[in-house]
Amino acid sequence: MPDYSAEIAELEELLNAATTSTNFDGTAVSYDLEAARKRLAYLKAHDDQALVRDVRPTISKANLGGAW
Repeated sequence: MPDYSAEIAELEELLNAATTSTNFDGTAVSYDLEAARKRLAYLKAHDDQALVRDVRPTISKANLGGAW
């Protein structure tokens, strides 16, 4: 699976700004925040880096077989 961390950061920045439209130098841009939230959820679910962070390390293992 690919690393979506750059796109995740961009979408989080967009959602944190909570801006639905902007106009700069005659160029107007509008954003669908609901679509951005859906895409962010998808990317977080399929991101390699997110999967690595969610795995907890093994502290110890117990031998329950009875034989030492």
